Amino acid sequence: MNISKRFQEIDLFRGIAVIGMIFYHAIFAVNFFNIAQTNIFSDSWLPYLRFVQFSFLGLVGISMAISKKTYAGQVRRALKIFAGALAITIVTYIFVPDYFVIFGILHLITVSVLILPIAKNKKHMGLIFGLAAITIWLFIKDISSENIFLFILGFKNTTVSSLDYFSIFPWISVPFFGLEIGHYLYKDNAPIIDTKFPKFLHPILFLGRHSLVIYLIHIPIIIILLFICQTFLRVLQ
Repeated sequence: MNISKRFQEIDLFRGIAVIGMIFYHAIFAVNFFNIAQTNIFSDSWLPYLRFVQFSFLGLVGISMAISKKTYAGQVRRALKIFAGALAITIVTYIFVPDYFVIFGILHLITVSVLILPIAKNKKHMGLIFGLAAITIWLFIKDISSENIFLFILGFKNTTVSSLDYFSIFPWISVPFFGLEIGHYLYKDNAPIIDTKFPKFLHPILFLGRHSLVIYLIHIPIIIILLFICQTFLRVLQ
């Protein structure tokens, strides 16, 4: 089954999330390089940020619910995502060692793709595992530890700063909830929207189909564009 063709609405929503991610990271880069200052960590930005994050992670679970891949196929998919995650860790360690990405969203998606099949064919297990992940986090979130593996799990660590951090608990709950939603929405294993989308939406569908590649290249592109703009403005001055 080719999900990108039969379930266009998933690509559409993932593409919208990609656009939201690019915009947010562009604003973040402008702040990080002190080009301009916008308080993107304020409460007014939080709903927007959570929408992007929940969309990406929730769609991991929804896609898993309709996927026909064997577990071996899921492992291959996870390895591709982990390769991207590892590349981000290495690059950020080289260029921003004080804030390098130890366990970001791609790392979490890798773990999710490996674990979600456990609950895939069991009724309401996505909901149960999701609630369990939140419960575990409530117990561990205030326990301090400098152990990096406990930091990945979700324990409190005041000595580490990271540009992108998605601990396993509670964040893996979102893909699990997505799995539950996917089972409900696609219980007949048929797309919700079965007609071709209009052409003006095709660029968004393209972004949704190639979200991993876009994720890996969009930040370098943003930085290059900012550098070009800064250079151009200096020339004009």
